[in-house]
Amino acid sequence: MCDIYLNCTNETFAQISSEEYPDSLSLEEGTKIDLSSIKYAVGGGGANVACGIAHLGLPTTIFAKIGSDHLGNFVFNTLSQKQIDLSLCITSKTIETGTSLILPSEKGNHPILVFRGANASVQEAELPLSILDQFKGVYIASLAGDFAKLLPKIAVRAKATGSLVMHNPSKSQLTNTQDAFLEALPSLDILIVNLSEAKALFTTLISSQKKFSLQLLYKHLSPKGPHTLIMTSGKDGAYCVTKQKTIHQPSIPTPVVNTVGAGDIFGATFFGTVMLGSTYEEALLLAAHNSAHALASSDQETRLLTLNELISLSKS
Repeated sequence: MCDIYLNCTNETFAQISSEEYPDSLSLEEGTKIDLSSIKYAVGGGGANVACGIAHLGLPTTIFAKIGSDHLGNFVFNTLSQKQIDLSLCITSKTIETGTSLILPSEKGNHPILVFRGANASVQEAELPLSILDQFKGVYIASLAGDFAKLLPKIAVRAKATGSLVMHNPSKSQLTNTQDAFLEALPSLDILIVNLSEAKALFTTLISSQKKFSLQLLYKHLSPKGPHTLIMTSGKDGAYCVTKQKTIHQPSIPTPVVNTVGAGDIFGATFFGTVMLGSTYEEALLLAAHNSAHALASSDQETRLLTLNELISLSKS
């Protein structure tokens, strides 16, 4: 997916911010808003995670579907420069590359207009299932459209090869394609969700309960497959629940400039460092530092830290 950041001046922010709703953006119908700049970046869960894992020094391969267009070329070329293996990527001649228009927000929590594009049109025959046995770990980012319905096929095959399988479902997967998600659960090892996704999952699994409880969610989830549940919760940090214990990783204090992709960076760092042999406690701390760095950075090229940089921060 291609992220397109639409940037405005501070004066323009004042014109489009609503005083009555400080956490919302208000646009007057028919108004033209001048942009100070437009910036392109590779984005979307799969690409964000691939970049995050590769930046830790791990050999990384991504499967994705892009359009045969200039944005698809941009995504392909950018990922190539990050030493990510793109041999499994496919293209569509009829559907454009997925694109996100990221609107400016003074608080850094940018609203996003999303066109899922080609990546939501993946069909079963296009999946590279036969070569999943080459990988020791498989991270399944959030899926959409037809692709989301194929989650069981991917998870079952990955699990059968002995891979560590981690998944970050979108809220849409937990509500619109929940049958496919539930079918895949026995083949998932680690599930990572944010608070909103956790509440949606809670409603799906425990419809009789109204008050959200992370421990109760895990109690109902673990018999269905995943042995580890991770929930990120903004300023409250992250929680990791296993059969043996619950770990709370406090958030790292940081100014918030850009929240886009920070959750993906957290998940990628946790997964990558666990694959490298870190304990859950160590991996959570490194993930917290990497996502905090991403939150404070406006430059897409410097949002990720290397493994050595993360280890140094964790010891300071």
